[in-house]
Amino acid sequence: MFKFIFQNIKHVVMSTLELGSVMLVDDSRVDNFINCKVLEFNAITSNVSVFDEAAKALDFLKSNLSLPDVIFLDIYMPTMTGFDFLEEFESLSSHIKEKCKVILLSSGFDNMELQKLRKFNWISGIIVKPLTYESLERITFNN
Repeated sequence: MFKFIFQNIKHVVMSTLELGSVMLVDDSRVDNFINCKVLEFNAITSNVSVFDEAAKALDFLKSNLSLPDVIFLDIYMPTMTGFDFLEEFESLSSHIKEKCKVILLSSGFDNMELQKLRKFNWISGIIVKPLTYESLERITFNN
């Protein structure tokens, strides 16, 4: 089954889209697996860190050892949600916030959630799952 999926998501191996290092924060192992493959198969990045808990991802960011260029953050997670992550992320150092661009990933957003997200005007993008090459092309980063 996965082989069929990956044959259908592979785009152009010599992609012009390069994201640098990427952090995936999602409690779904299947989504993380697929998202890694989309990023790797399309030659967008080969440097992916995966966290299945938002709190662990924040601890990693606070350690400041190797900051990712882009964070793909799932909104719906147990214990610490993506919204909770965003609240904590705002309190991190300006160096971390400037280096790491945050893109939200979710199976869908309702109007209340979109209203809640407006206060985080520094979010670089919102992608409705699944992550695809085409959805990545639509994201633009303001440096």
